[in-house]
Parts: sequence; C-alpha cells; structure tokens
Amino acid sequence: MLEKYQCGKSFVESSFQKLLKQKEMLEFNRITKTPEELYKELFIYKSEWLQSIPQYHIASYLNITPETLSRIRKRTS
Repeated sequence: MLEKYQCGKSFVESSFQKLLKQKEMLEFNRITKTPEELYKELFIYKSEWLQSIPQYHIASYLNITPETLSRIRKRTS
C-alpha cells in the first residue's frame, strides 16, 4: 500500500521520524537530568499521572526509590 501511494509513504515516514525524535529526547533527558528535574517535568507536563498512578510506579519510572520520591515531593511542594 505504501509503495502504491506516495503520500501515504511520506506520511508514515514523517510520523516515524517525529516519534523517533521524541523517544530520543526522552532517553536523553533520562540520562542527563536528575530525578528531581524529571519529577518537575512530570509535574508540569503529566500532572494527571501524579494523581492517578501509584507512587511506587512513578518512582520506578524515575528510576528511584519511593522514599526518594517522597523526599523530592516534599522539597518541591
């Protein structure tokens, strides 16, 4: 199908490039930023996650312990 329709091929390629760029940025941030900086970004961009996802899952996502997450929350509030 992609070979038959050029517009579909370019759409898929541009969508894939956009997703790849987002993924690269996410991985770069996870490597270069501190857990506190990552938490602040979550607070700004995904605040609904902080309300609906259990703390131990958020801590795991940030690659820290729940206790460390609790300290970060206390410092940032």
